[in-house]
Amino acid sequence: MAKLNIEMTYPVPDKYLSQSTAAGNTASMSYLGPDTIWVQVYKDGENKGKWNKNPIKTNYADDGDFENGVEEEMADAIRALPVPLDAVRIEIDCTTNPHLCAIWTKPETVGDDTPNYTSLPQQQDSLADGKVYYSRPQNDKIPPDHVWNPMESSWNFDTEEWDLVLRKPEDFGMPTSWDEIRAGRNAELELTDIKGMLPEGDEKAAWDTYRQALRDLPATYEGIEPHTVPRPNSPEEIKNNAERPATNSTMNIGETE
Repeated sequence: MAKLNIEMTYPVPDKYLSQSTAAGNTASMSYLGPDTIWVQVYKDGENKGKWNKNPIKTNYADDGDFENGVEEEMADAIRALPVPLDAVRIEIDCTTNPHLCAIWTKPETVGDDTPNYTSLPQQQDSLADGKVYYSRPQNDKIPPDHVWNPMESSWNFDTEEWDLVLRKPEDFGMPTSWDEIRAGRNAELELTDIKGMLPEGDEKAAWDTYRQALRDLPATYEGIEPHTVPRPNSPEEIKNNAERPATNSTMNIGETE
């Protein structure tokens, strides 16, 4: 069949976005996706083996290329498609390697019926006063594309296996050092200095509170990992979010109301 519904178990880092798997942790999730995918990778050069960003091909009936074909005909047709001269097409059997397929396919293939991970079990970190400052997927439910980076992982032509690269905080735009946090904080304080000239009232009070929260970041979150430090929302962002229609988000990471 062209669509699978199977359980997959795969290694995960010791902690979310850490660069070690020494603890031997694993996650288990349902894979609800195609039984075969094809990934185009560069065959030479500094990006040898890496995905060339061409669309991932599947033998789904709704893949868009061969809607009326039966499964084997679709697979044969995909194998016969031309590829760029600098690339090769790697076929992945999702029956035996569903976690590999989940790296390159959509979030819907790991048990969520919408293209996000908000329904996955979450784990939260709190300050001493109980305030939650960081939410992330529960360690045994981290989806494969949040374990490995599809852009950095590469096909090894010698071993004919994938060399997978763990995700890093910077992949999601998270800070990686306190120097980076302080630089961003200082730039924001400089940019909003003019708000101190507002007349006394609720608007000025909101900006004063926001700017003080920026100054307090190092003291408030002393000793925690930089990528977990939330950036306070400015009064302008709070207003815009209140006026904007609700939308699905991919993850609840690194921000606080």
